[in-house]
Amino acid sequence: SLFFLPDIKKALNEINRVIKPGGVFVASTFGARDVRWKPILELIGHYQENLKPIALVKTQMFDSKEEIVNYYKTAGFIAIQISTEEKEFYYKDEEEWWQSIWSHGYRGFLKRLDEKTLKKFKEESFKILSNIKNENRLPENFSVLITKARKKFTS
Repeated sequence: SLFFLPDIKKALNEINRVIKPGGVFVASTFGARDVRWKPILELIGHYQENLKPIALVKTQMFDSKEEIVNYYKTAGFIAIQISTEEKEFYYKDEEEWWQSIWSHGYRGFLKRLDEKTLKKFKEESFKILSNIKNENRLPENFSVLITKARKKFTS
């Protein structure tokens, strides 16, 4: 949940403050997005441009190892190690993907669409997904960056 915090520098400073000397902090963040799904992200972006703005929580992706290291170093962490875990996930079909996006962060976007626009978005999404489909399944690669860092020992 680090990427949901409004001030990541302040949060990491506070985490470092409360960890015992030599203690370890481990966090995971999403890595790079699956390039095959770029057209879906672009479609979502297109629809978002036409919505009235609402107050959103400022989020940060933290999908860059360099960015993560800089934040942790600035907070005083040492021995920063980042590993990447990647897994291929398969939706059985477009409808399973549709149900899935109603269960996480995209839900807020979908709820802001009126019924007609939501139907159009779904139809356009399904057309795009037909190009991603492979062996009658929809593959999506998920990448996670796992960061492990240590608080300095006090002298």
